[in-house]
Amino acid sequence: MIMKYRSLSTKIEQLKKITAELEKLQKKINKKEFLSSHMARWAIERGLQLSLEATLDIASHIIGEMEFGKAENYKENFEILAREKILPVSFAKKFKGAAGFRNILVHDYVDVDPKKVYEHFKNDSKDIKKFVNYVSKWLKKGDLL
Repeated sequence: MIMKYRSLSTKIEQLKKITAELEKLQKKINKKEFLSSHMARWAIERGLQLSLEATLDIASHIIGEMEFGKAENYKENFEILAREKILPVSFAKKFKGAAGFRNILVHDYVDVDPKKVYEHFKNDSKDIKKFVNYVSKWLKKGDLL
């Protein structure tokens, strides 16, 4: 099966750009400023939401194109990628928490805990980069990208 690699590579590049922007913000915004500035919180929440949406979109794209099955929920996307040896199992278990956090940002946005957002802001970009690296390595190995 030939994967529609153009759209997938575009999604990966967009995810890299979003992650790079979040990393720039990490250098500029400390916790005190984050907690006191609605503008900073909104920008960071949106950046996190976009980056997590992109990881889920990439995972869904691979699963659908490669006919790996159908995920019953967002978290299962990462389990499927682990089953197919695209992601290490230990990473997939950890990273599926990101899907849960994405749901909070999208559906519980009114009650989102700013301190938890800040924790994700400081930590998730490393895991998102790992996700991109694992997926890119798999795509290159299969000559799909």
